[in-house]
Amino acid sequence: MARGINKVILIGHLGQDPQVRHTQENRPVTRLNVATSDSWRDRATGERRDSTEWHNVVCFGQTAEFAEQYLRKGRLIYVEGSLRTSSYEKEGVKQYRTEVIARTVNTLDSRRSSESDAGGFSDHKGDGGSQSQSSGGHQGGRGQEPQAQQDSAFEDDIPF
Repeated sequence: MARGINKVILIGHLGQDPQVRHTQENRPVTRLNVATSDSWRDRATGERRDSTEWHNVVCFGQTAEFAEQYLRKGRLIYVEGSLRTSSYEKEGVKQYRTEVIARTVNTLDSRRSSESDAGGFSDHKGDGGSQSQSSGGHQGGRGQEPQAQQDSAFEDDIPF
């Protein structure tokens, strides 16, 4: 049987500072809330309409450490990963939560300072456990990431 593809790419703004927790083995787990926005003109009224989608992103290991150290509310980021849906029971009702498990996180905005010159981080568990830091959008041996460009029109659409 053919294998499927589970790949997510997001470019959006952080809605809040990263939330960091540690496992019992003291490994970091960082949660990010990422907003992606879309806008269009309503054909009937001609008015501009906006829509924002919120994504729950989870980072592990060194990617989580990078997110904790360099990411802050409002930053424009690139996230690459896969979807994972989990379920839990709340008050007797089964609830579902879909998250993006991040493999790559890069900063894209121009808020560069000496502390954020790292650019991003890739955590490759599927290639023998090697992990490489990414700078300027290049992922170690896996091809080019999208170029980090500031799109001022996009930033005007963000609701926060």
